[in-house]
Amino acid sequence: MARDKRGVVLVLALIVTLILSTLSVSFYIQNINENSLARRSVNSVKAFWLAEAGIAQARKVRSSIPLNRDGSLFDSNHTYSARVNRIGSTNYYTITSEGISNGVSRIIEATVEVDIVSGTSSANFQHAIETTADQIITRGANVHINPSDPNDPNGPKVDSDFSFAQLFGISKEEMRSQADNLYTSSNFNPGNVNGITWVDVDSGTTLNVTGTSSGDGILVINGNVKFAGTFQFEGIIYVIGKLTATGTFDQFGSLLVESTLELDPVLSGAAQINYDQAAITSALAVLPGIVTGNTIVSWKE
Repeated sequence: MARDKRGVVLVLALIVTLILSTLSVSFYIQNINENSLARRSVNSVKAFWLAEAGIAQARKVRSSIPLNRDGSLFDSNHTYSARVNRIGSTNYYTITSEGISNGVSRIIEATVEVDIVSGTSSANFQHAIETTADQIITRGANVHINPSDPNDPNGPKVDSDFSFAQLFGISKEEMRSQADNLYTSSNFNPGNVNGITWVDVDSGTTLNVTGTSSGDGILVINGNVKFAGTFQFEGIIYVIGKLTATGTFDQFGSLLVESTLELDPVLSGAAQINYDQAAITSALAVLPGIVTGNTIVSWKE
């Protein structure tokens, strides 16, 4: 009987040990799962914050016009990727931002309205030709500036102190970044230019515009230029350097020459410089305006 009792006790002990072992394993697995869920929850929150960081980064660049942005916080395991799409031709943009924290992803989509105000007025452009030089050199009977009287409010003006930013409401860098056409002196093709056209002339050289061409809008030439062919333009021409016109040069709007006192504009050939308020107003209409900020109008995950 004693042996039978010892056998029963042994069996019971084994059963109890098995139950305790099973419970221990269950508690261990549960603990691992809970820790995994806790880590995933923490990473999910971090991923959400990273997605928000992506939207914030996309909104703050380029004068508040949203742009695609990629980045990380802390290390390569915590990243964000924001993608921007304009809604038609409106001032609204969608920003889709994904945040990833240790492999856990969250995506946020925001609709942003860009606030734009008009940055300039045609009243800033009062003269047929205006220059920072101390004189305008005209040669030949076929050169005409209309109106020609320097005392006329719209006549030629020399020794001026005009500022690009004050005239256009944006800096030269912003104008260049928003140009519809961007050229250098080596690839400029003036066949027909319109909108905002910016030309960078190689240092120490002169851009020679030959042949027959025309255009409208705003033309900025960053360097010395010589118009030797037949050129007609309606709008605003802004030259940062020396201007020389020897061919048939017809300008309707306003011509501005920013140069040193020693680089006087030279007009010869058949140059016609005509002040035209309507052409100026039409030219300024191509400017996108000044971006003052942007506002989130809707948001979803």
